Amino acid sequence: MAAAVRLWLGRLFCLVLFLLYAPTPLEALSNPNNLSFIVKNDSTTLGLSENPDDLRSYGTSISFSYYNGWFGDAQITGLTNRSVGPSAEGRYDELDVSAGYAFRVMECSPNNAFSFSIEPSLGLMVSGYLGLESVQNLWHNVITVPTVELQYDAGGTLIFAPRFSLTGSLLYSERAPWFDSTDILFRLRSTVMFASGYEWFANGTMEIGQQTTEMKYLFIGAGYAYRENLDGRPTHLVVSDSEQGVMASFDARFGLLMMTYQWYLNSSHGFGGLGVDIGGNSTERWTASDLVMTLSLRMPYEKLMTNVRYKVGPALSVFASNSYTMKLLSPEQQVRENLSTWLVGFDYEFDNLHSRLLVPFVALGAGFRRFLLAGPNDNPDDVRAVLYDQLRFSSEFSAGVRFLQRGEVQWGGISYGVELAAGVAYLDTRGLVEVVEGVELVKMRSWQLMVRVGVTMGGSL
Repeated sequence: MAAAVRLWLGRLFCLVLFLLYAPTPLEALSNPNNLSFIVKNDSTTLGLSENPDDLRSYGTSISFSYYNGWFGDAQITGLTNRSVGPSAEGRYDELDVSAGYAFRVMECSPNNAFSFSIEPSLGLMVSGYLGLESVQNLWHNVITVPTVELQYDAGGTLIFAPRFSLTGSLLYSERAPWFDSTDILFRLRSTVMFASGYEWFANGTMEIGQQTTEMKYLFIGAGYAYRENLDGRPTHLVVSDSEQGVMASFDARFGLLMMTYQWYLNSSHGFGGLGVDIGGNSTERWTASDLVMTLSLRMPYEKLMTNVRYKVGPALSVFASNSYTMKLLSPEQQVRENLSTWLVGFDYEFDNLHSRLLVPFVALGAGFRRFLLAGPNDNPDDVRAVLYDQLRFSSEFSAGVRFLQRGEVQWGGISYGVELAAGVAYLDTRGLVEVVEGVELVKMRSWQLMVRVGVTMGGSL
């Protein structure tokens, strides 16, 4: 079976290359406006969804597009069902490759704030055994968590399903009055996809965003998704049910960094990831850091932290930050505690040192910490249940130093640097329980020392 999988993957790769490159002039291929690679996982929760390490669980995607309208995408995903629920335990892998063309029916101009595009695409979906079980368990061995031993649905027999999709997008653009070159965007977007004998889905979203260039943008959206299973395989049925109903989304790019996230509110399941994008105008020069995004490791509690700072003065900024992690409390019952912290506050840089290498700073923020405990559900119609969900006031003071903040290291108009910080965090622990349904929760202190190590990315607005 492994040899057959490699043979078909090779054929799919050749098909994607033909669909993408055959009709495209060679001179256009050297200048993509998007060429990204993203690693995705359901551990990307932003503190909103829980991390069950199940359903649509892990994968990677590669996408590229060109200014002349051609685009393509390939993503491979591992999907499992190991929770207590109405269907038998199982797993399958999924490969989705497609290519298409964006027809720009109407484009924004100085006299027109609207744009409208239609994006048809053709491709192939492959489902069954593609070897991702070994990838998942190899990673679990590295991070010392239990492996996931599940049988493939239908013995891993591969399904090959030709797929067609059609996306329509209506965009309204308005120049932000408080910035020189940034637009506020409103977008309505809808997609229909049909994969013969496998599945079909339709969704619609409303999004609001901010964009300076194709390399600096942010979209936050909400919408509704409907998905119907056509192959009848049990794990696919469970996954389809978990990816329906009201949904929220987040997509951002800041220079090389790509972030994406989707959250289905009915199932509390989310899926997203981080990656790099090397497309766009790499010759653009950095001029100022009006907006700075910092991606850091925050210890000892929430591990991954994202901080966004807007400059409101030469040395003063306002910021919003989010950090989150997950603790597996009971491997046998798959009880998991999801911890997240949301803060807003002020950041002050001591820029009067006139040093080109380092800038000391202090920051003070306040907000809340969320404790979300999820595990098996006694209701046979549901896969997971929320066992405990609480919010508590939290605040944090930190001080540190930032290196290389004035364009010493830059690409595509973004200045890259390093941030080192330490501080103290306060948490209102009154009323927090220590045990839920016989499972001991992570112990919390009212005062906790913490450290951060991060990468800063700053650009103009």
